[in-house]
Amino acid sequence: MKSWQETTRVFTEIKRLFDAGESVALSTLVKIEGSSYRRPGAKLLIRADGSMLGQVSGGCLEVDLRERAQQMLETVAPPTLVHYDTGADDNTLWGLGLGCDGKLEAFLQRLDPKRDAESIAHVLKSLLGLEAFAMRTALDGPHSGAIQTGPPTLGGASGIVASDGEREFVDYLEPPPDLVVVGAGDDSIPLVALAAQAGFRVTVVDHRSAHLTPERFPDAQQRVQRRAEAGLTALPQHGHTYVVIKNHAIAIDKAWAALFAETSVPYIGLMGPISRREDILESLPDAVRPRIYGPAGLDVKAEGGEQIAVSIVAEMLAVHAGREGGFLRQRSGSIHA
Repeated sequence: MKSWQETTRVFTEIKRLFDAGESVALSTLVKIEGSSYRRPGAKLLIRADGSMLGQVSGGCLEVDLRERAQQMLETVAPPTLVHYDTGADDNTLWGLGLGCDGKLEAFLQRLDPKRDAESIAHVLKSLLGLEAFAMRTALDGPHSGAIQTGPPTLGGASGIVASDGEREFVDYLEPPPDLVVVGAGDDSIPLVALAAQAGFRVTVVDHRSAHLTPERFPDAQQRVQRRAEAGLTALPQHGHTYVVIKNHAIAIDKAWAALFAETSVPYIGLMGPISRREDILESLPDAVRPRIYGPAGLDVKAEGGEQIAVSIVAEMLAVHAGREGGFLRQRSGSIHA
C-alpha cells in the first residue's frame, strides 16, 4: 500500500523535472536477502543537484547512491545494478557501518525527458486508476532501463524474472486502501496526516464547510461536505475501505454507522468508551459487530490527538495485514512473512 503512494510521488516529481527539461536518476530496490528496512520496489529519486525523494533503506544506502547517481547524470552512464552487503565487515569502507545482516541489490538508472517521457506518462496514468498493475524495468540487455506497464504478474509479488537470458524487475503495485474519516474536528487533523503518510487514500467528511479546508487537511485526497441523510454516493465503500467515525455527537455517529454497516467495509472505527460503542451497536444488526472497532485503536494507553492517531492507524494496518498487532519480539518467523 505504501509503494503505490511512494511511486506516485516519485513519478509525479520525475514528470515535473522532465517538463523543466531535466534528467533525473532513479534507484529501485530490486532484491533483498536477509534483513532489510524496505521491500523490493522501494524507490529513491536523485535530482541533479543531489536532493532526493523517497527511500530504499533506513538511511544507510542513500548517500552512496546519491554519489553514484550524480556521477551517472554527469557522464550519461548506462544503468547499473549496485550490490550492498549490510552485514559485511567492509561496510565502514563506504561509510555505513550499519550491520543489518542483509544483502540488497538496487537498480540505478538515468531517466531522460526526450527518451523516457512516454513511459513515465504511462506509469502515472496507471497510478491514477483503481486497478493493480505491474511496472516492468529491464535490468540488462539492449533495452536496459526501459520501463513498461501491464497487468500484474508473479501472483502479486515484486521480484526479478528472467526471459531469454535477460532479466527484468517486475514491480507489483496494488492500489492503497481508502480511509473515510467522518468528522473534521481538530482531533482528525493528526489522524488524516498520519494515515496519508502510512499509505491510505484519505477522504474527510463533515457537514461543516468551515472545517473542510485544504489548510486543515492538506493530505486528504477528498474533502466532502455531507450529512448522513445524503447517503454514501461517491464515497469509498468497497471491501478495502476503512472508516473512522468521530463526530462526537452520538446521533450523527449512529446515522453514519448505520450507513456503513450496510456496505462491505471491513473496519468501522468508533471513538469513545465501550458504553458509547454499545449504544451505537444497539441499532445495528448483530452481524456487523465483528467489523466494529470501538474504542478504535490499539491498547497503548494513547492520550491526545497525536497518540490516538498512532493507535488507530496501527490498528488499521494490523487489520489490513491480517495481524493481531502484538509485539514483534513475540514473532518466531520473519517480520514480513
